[in-house]
Amino acid sequence: METAARVLVLGALLLSAVLAPGVAATAQEAEQISVAGSGFGDGDVVAERGDTQFLWAGEESTLTVTLETNASGREGHYEACVRSEPADDRSATDLECRSVKLAGNSTEELTFTFEEWPEGLYGQQTVSVVVTADTLSRDEAARATHDVSVIEKGGDEDGDGATNRRELDEGTNFTDSDTDDDGLSDGLELDTYGTDPTETDTDGDGLDDGPEVREYRTDPTEADTDGDGLEDDAEVNRHGTDPNSPDTDGDGLADALEVNTHETDPTDPDTDGDGLSDADEVREHDTNPTKSDTDDDGLSDALEAYTFETDPNRADTDDDGLSDGDEVYGASTDPTDPDTDGDGLEDGAEADSHGTNPNRADTDGDGLDDGPEVNRYGTDPTDPDTDGDGVGDAAGVNAGERLAPLALLLVVPLAGLAVVGALWTTRGRWLPYVPGRVRESAVWTRAAAWTGRVRDAATRRASALPGEAGTGEADGARSDGREYPEPSPDDGPTEVPLEMLSNEDAVLAVLRRNGGRVRQSAIVRETGWSKSKVSRVLSRMADDGRVTKINVGRGNVITLPGEEPDGADSPFSE
Repeated sequence: METAARVLVLGALLLSAVLAPGVAATAQEAEQISVAGSGFGDGDVVAERGDTQFLWAGEESTLTVTLETNASGREGHYEACVRSEPADDRSATDLECRSVKLAGNSTEELTFTFEEWPEGLYGQQTVSVVVTADTLSRDEAARATHDVSVIEKGGDEDGDGATNRRELDEGTNFTDSDTDDDGLSDGLELDTYGTDPTETDTDGDGLDDGPEVREYRTDPTEADTDGDGLEDDAEVNRHGTDPNSPDTDGDGLADALEVNTHETDPTDPDTDGDGLSDADEVREHDTNPTKSDTDDDGLSDALEAYTFETDPNRADTDDDGLSDGDEVYGASTDPTDPDTDGDGLEDGAEADSHGTNPNRADTDGDGLDDGPEVNRYGTDPTDPDTDGDGVGDAAGVNAGERLAPLALLLVVPLAGLAVVGALWTTRGRWLPYVPGRVRESAVWTRAAAWTGRVRDAATRRASALPGEAGTGEADGARSDGREYPEPSPDDGPTEVPLEMLSNEDAVLAVLRRNGGRVRQSAIVRETGWSKSKVSRVLSRMADDGRVTKINVGRGNVITLPGEEPDGADSPFSE
C-alpha cells in the first residue's frame, strides 16, 4: 500500500510539472483581451427608459460585439457568449456562443442575430457578453452588460389599459401608468376622456385632468364646462361657484355676468337682501342689485316694487315733496298720490308749509277743505274761525257766495245795455261800411228794429236813474254835439271801398258796377291785385257757381250767373 501511494504522489507531481506552464500562460492571455464595444442596433431598441433598453419580443434583434487584444498578448483561442440573466429567479441562459482566435494587438467584430427572443426569457433582464479563454479552466477574460427589457407589442407593461405598441405611438411611457401624473391612467385618457396623457391640464383651465374628472365632475377638455363665461378653475378656486351650472344661485343671471358686469354674488340670488332677486333688479326694475334701497328714500326696492307700487329708482314717486319713505313711515300718506286726501293741497305742502293733515281734507273741521281755504278764501285751514268773529269760516264764505248771483242779476243787464249803447252811439262810423245787400236783408231789418227798441229802453233807463237825468244823447247826436244822419234800409246800397270787402265780395262789387259782365283784366285793374291772385279768386268763385268764366278771344269775360251772353259772337268780342 505504501508503494502504491508513493507512485500516485509521484505521478501527480510529474503531471503538475508538465501542465503548470500552460495554465500560467492562459491566465496571462486572459488579461490581454477586452470587449471594446457592444450594443443592439438602433432599429432594434424600441425605447429607452433610464439605462434600460426595450426590445420587441417577436422581432429580430442584433447585438454587435467588438473584441480587442493588446500588443503584449500572444495568439490565443477564446469563446464569446451572449447570455440572458433574468432579474427574477430564473436561471441564466446562453443565447449563442462563438469561438474566436485572436493574435496580439488585434480587433475582432462579432455579430449575434436573434430572429426572436426566446419566449421564456421575456421581461427585465441583463444581457451580458462573456469572453472566456478556450482552455480547460474556462476562465472569464472579459465581460460587457446591457440592461434589457423584452416586451410584447400587444402587452401592457405598466397595466394602464393601453398596449405597449399604442403607448409607444402616442408618446406615453409604457412603464408608467400615468405618464403626466395628473391622476388619470394613460389608458383612460386615451380611450375614455379624450385628454392628453402627456399634459397634466389638457384644457388649460387651471385644474388638472384627474381632479376635473374625479372631484369636480367637469370636462377636462373644456376650460368652461358650463359655458357661463367663467373658467372652471376660477369657479372652483376663486368664486366658489358650481363649474357645472351656468347660474349657481339660480337667480336668472349667469355667473360671469354677476362677477364681471353687475358685481353681485353669484352664490346668493339676492345679493343686497332687499327681497328682489338680482335678475329682477337688473332686468325688470333697473335697480341696483348691490344696494337694498336704490333711491335712498327709506323703502327697500322690494317694498317699493311689490307692496307700495312706488318707483324704486325715484325717491319721491308722486312728486309731492315728500319722499316715499316719509310718506309711508312718517306721514302715513299715499306715496303714489300727491294729494292723498284730495283737498287740493299736495301732501308735501300740507306737511311742510301749512301744518295741515295730509290725510284729512278739512283739517280744522270748519266745513271748508284745506285747499280752498289756502288757495281761494285765504282762511287758515288749521283754525275753523280764522278772523275770530264767532262765525265759522264756512258760514262766512257761504253767505258771500249766496249774494254773488244777485249781484250778477244787476251787473249783466247793465253791462249788456252799455255794449248796445256804445254800438248805437258809434253807428255813424261802422254802419256805412256794411254791404248794401246785408242791410237790405230781413235779418238786418229785424236787428235794426231790435237795436232801436234796446236803444229806447236804455235811454229811458238812463233817464230814470237818480242823478243821471238829461244826460242821455238824442238820436243822431254824439257827445261832441255833432249830428249824423241815421242810415235807413230805404236809402239803397252804400258804396263801400273794395279794400274793406272780402276778395269774393270785391269781385261781385266790380261786376255790379259794370252791369254784371266785365273782362278779367278790368278786375285786375280795379282791385289792384296781381293777375295770379285774380285768377285764383275767380277759379274758386266759378267752382262755387258764384260767377261764370267765358273765354273770348285772348282773354276771359266774367259774368254774374244769368248775365252770360247768348252766343259765342257776343258784344264783347274784339
